[in-house]
Formats: sequence, structure tokens, C-alpha cells
Amino acid sequence: MPTVINRTANNVDSMTLFYKKDNVIAQNTINYLLSLGVFEQPYKTEKSPLELALEDVKAGRVTRIKDVNNFIEEVLQ
Repeated sequence: MPTVINRTANNVDSMTLFYKKDNVIAQNTINYLLSLGVFEQPYKTEKSPLELALEDVKAGRVTRIKDVNNFIEEVLQ
């Protein structure tokens, strides 16, 4: 059953649908409904590759290689 959320600020109703990833009929149905132009897709909340890279830098998961010898040392550790 879909979840309907009423957002009165923009006079917009939101609906969340749950389906299995491999359900082709559900995917085609949603794509068809979106192709009609009546419904809007929500903005993506996934992080961009740049945001993921910046998180890696902040967390210290980035190695800086000075030269080939340093690279070999870093790889063998």
C-alpha cells in the first residue's frame, strides 16, 4: 500500500511506493505514469561522486603518493 503525505506548504501530495527491484511490471508501470507528465519525480537524495570523494578526504581514506618509491611502500603495507 502506498504512503501518502500531504505537504500543505506547497500544496503537494507525496506518495511512496514499495516494490521489489526485479519486478519489471512495477518498474514499467511507474515509468509509464511518469511519462504522462502528470507526476513529478522527487529530487535525488543520493550523494554525488564529488560529495563522496570529499567525505573520503575528510575521513582520511585518501593516500597521497609522492613518487614511485612511495607508491610501492604504500601498496606493500
